[in-house]
Amino acid sequence: MQTSTPGSQTQPPPIAPAVGMGSKLGTALGAVAIVLALVAVVISAVGAGHTGTQGPAGPQGPSGAQGSTGAQGGAGAQGTPGGSGPQGPPGAAATALWATVEANGSVANGSGINRTTTTSPTAGVYDVLFDQNVRGCAYIGTIGLTGYTLSATPGFLTVVGLFASSYGVFVVTYNATAVQTGMAFHLAVFC
Repeated sequence: MQTSTPGSQTQPPPIAPAVGMGSKLGTALGAVAIVLALVAVVISAVGAGHTGTQGPAGPQGPSGAQGSTGAQGGAGAQGTPGGSGPQGPPGAAATALWATVEANGSVANGSGINRTTTTSPTAGVYDVLFDQNVRGCAYIGTIGLTGYTLSATPGFLTVVGLFASSYGVFVVTYNATAVQTGMAFHLAVFC
């Protein structure tokens, strides 16, 4: 039992050591130290040894899942041009409506022509009638002889659709000084 006196502190009773406890703990700690030392020696020995030969490759593993599609690449270089193809069939004539007309209004040659009339051959006024409607077509004419010799006297002409018939072209010829004069001419109609 503890006693205390005034002004003194109370002291706990001393603890008695357990019998044999100290010697067992010391033995256990010594054994742990020996095991750790052995482990360090083994690790050191393994690390200091020679590397053995590589073993054979293992079997190939299964294929992985397919990845996502990548971005589209840029355009490639232009290829070389191909060879020429075979020649096509002949095309239709540029126009089937034309006439070469004498100064007196008679037709020398033509295609698709019906007739030519003149109200005044000396004044160079002509109506050229074709065998189809020529309204809305292009009329192209020039002064020129109808034969194969000599050359035409210089001049010019004017053309317009014939008012009295949708099948005709009205032609007026002029000499080089712009005087209305009867002259031979060539006329083509493009529809």
